[in-house]
Amino acid sequence: MWTCIKCSQQNEDQYTVCPHCGASRSVGRFGTPQTPRNAAAYSAPVQNNVPVPPAPQQAPQVQYVADFSHVRAGKGYMVFGALLSLLSAAFVIVLAVLRHADWADALDALLRPARAEGEKIPFLVNYLLYALLALLAALTAALPGLWTLGLGKLLRRLNRMEELL
Repeated sequence: MWTCIKCSQQNEDQYTVCPHCGASRSVGRFGTPQTPRNAAAYSAPVQNNVPVPPAPQQAPQVQYVADFSHVRAGKGYMVFGALLSLLSAAFVIVLAVLRHADWADALDALLRPARAEGEKIPFLVNYLLYALLALLAALTAALPGLWTLGLGKLLRRLNRMEELL
């Protein structure tokens, strides 16, 4: 403990400045001039009387066991997705080839307003339009299988992240 020379207040040893008047601890000692110092330059430690909550109890540590069942599931999804996309696209292509005459008439009726009354669409143009639409239908039918294949690949890649743990 030390006593301030200016205000005679008792202060703790860790304070370098009197918290009451702002005078430095060394003012007036051993022949130093008694010039007032800036109290903002020397700050006393702030004492908060806030109760400290008790430390929370730690949860028991659980041993990590690697589970690679998603890798097997990913392989299954990949096989199923590949088969689904190939079979659905093949089914649509076979259906388009077998039902060409019916669908070609429907395509001809669809394109009728774009041409004159008695004019027919050339066979090659009609066949190319039909083939393009059949390919688009096959790709659309393959989408669920491709999504399943992508999900399988994603599950397989989770294996790499588990190896990092």
